Amino acid sequence: MNTITFEQAQQIAATDLERRRNAPRFSGYEFSPVQLFRDEGVSWIFLSGSQQLMNEGWIPGALFVTVDKRDGHIWTDDETEQYYTALAAQKKAQPVLQAA
Repeated sequence: MNTITFEQAQQIAATDLERRRNAPRFSGYEFSPVQLFRDEGVSWIFLSGSQQLMNEGWIPGALFVTVDKRDGHIWTDDETEQYYTALAAQKKAQPVLQAA
């Protein structure tokens, strides 16, 4: 299924997160190196955390980016919402097994 490698996805995420960390609103904040947050099967979610953001009460104290495993594009907020909505509907439709 994967048409891009994990290493390629990590580089895509690092490039996007670097651009976002350099936004004026994050001026003066330090961020951790990019790391894998979660493997979703169809995408990888990466993050770059900031202890300063956490200390100021930001939840989460990190920037996230989701990279599609098929073609390496960065998911939009709409794509992310659609994915989790479909996943929730799928789980809701599954019968609940109960112990006898």
